Amino acid sequence: MKRLFTISIAILAEALAVSNAQEYLRSPSDPTLTVCSINMDNNQDTWNTRREHIKTFFIFHMPEIVCAQEITKENLEYFDELPQYRRIEYGSGWGGKSGFFNSIFYDINRLKLEDSGNFWFSQTPNEFSTSWGAKSAQSCSWAKFRDKTTNKLFVVFNLQWFDSTNEMKIQSARLLQKKVREIATALPFVICGDFGAPPDAPFMMGIMQNMLFYDSKKLSKSGSYGPDVTEHDPKGIVDLKIHKRTNYIFCSRGIEVLKHGTMSDGGVDDYLSRKFPIIIQIEVK
Repeated sequence: MKRLFTISIAILAEALAVSNAQEYLRSPSDPTLTVCSINMDNNQDTWNTRREHIKTFFIFHMPEIVCAQEITKENLEYFDELPQYRRIEYGSGWGGKSGFFNSIFYDINRLKLEDSGNFWFSQTPNEFSTSWGAKSAQSCSWAKFRDKTTNKLFVVFNLQWFDSTNEMKIQSARLLQKKVREIATALPFVICGDFGAPPDAPFMMGIMQNMLFYDSKKLSKSGSYGPDVTEHDPKGIVDLKIHKRTNYIFCSRGIEVLKHGTMSDGGVDDYLSRKFPIIIQIEVK
């Protein structure tokens, strides 16, 4: 009986420790938010292997916002098993049931969705369309949130550029700046995306030098964790001669970046995607 009582106390203590740890991680008064940007990779041949790893990745890091690029409708529905998240989804590529989506997942316990929408990278951005020699229609999803902890408003944008001409990327970069100004107005914002180009590409240099939004990796108060690139081979191995940094999270003024990480922890058996996810911890000022 004494041994049973001791074991019961140990189990109770462990349960309380887990509960306290979770309370600490999600303290109601903690003003910080965790944002993740991940290219889900539309390779359906590897999806059944990767999906559990991606789901446990979310559970471990507990991001309040996940911006997912290149995700299919079927893949989106799989994450309905995570009850704390809701999502907004707008088509990219050719859209529809068989197309890709730029989706934004958000934690309903922390965030209230105030508004959402999308625009297309073309000369007619308010309708499904292509311009500037792009092979596929490409879009940007956005969502305006109210933080239930701080009552502050901010906007999140999520995009992917692919199969694009250089002219398309130059014009899209200009359009992005214009639409961000229109949608966010004076609110702080975060832009997540797979831009498909390294920092020294001319149009990326234009984005980074526009004084409208800033590279979260450079803003991070604690530096950056992980490699300088987001591309890797199918086994998660980086070759700096060929792999580049093509995925970014940008922030506006009014967003303090506390941490930045390129999450390359996974190995061959827990391959998440063909590009490393990015996670940042922020505080909306």
